[in-house]
Amino acid sequence: MDIYGRGYFISPKGEVVEVVEHIEWVRDNLERVGLSPECMREIEEKYGAKEKGKIRKEVLFRVIKKGWIRIRTCNEMHVEVWVLDDLTKRRIRKFLRGFHVDPDLTMIINELATGKSRRMKVKKFLNPCDYPLPIFGFRIKGTCDGFRFVIG
Repeated sequence: MDIYGRGYFISPKGEVVEVVEHIEWVRDNLERVGLSPECMREIEEKYGAKEKGKIRKEVLFRVIKKGWIRIRTCNEMHVEVWVLDDLTKRRIRKFLRGFHVDPDLTMIINELATGKSRRMKVKKFLNPCDYPLPIFGFRIKGTCDGFRFVIG
């Protein structure tokens, strides 16, 4: 399936939802994402009608903080998460495999809780064990099923 130019949410339960515009989908699904109509009104009143960008940013921030993962693809894949923990990584990997995403596509993962941003190829995210990291003078090498330490 061609995912370029498309938007997605992955729910806290791991369900993938294709969206045209993330903010419009949220407005149409407030209860599902855990926001109330009163919350939306407060945010809109806080910024006013002219500040749609700020409203959008705060609403999406709150949705992502509740465990939703936001994905937008264009020339690169942009992924926004609250924290990039093991469960979140598994959900993103399941999405990437399920949609047969080009392994050479660059993905940018923004972790909102920490402000960290990571840039890598999809293949590196899918197979992190194939890209050894230096740890105390050792490299971890192997597959995710079995590690062996190599000096060097």
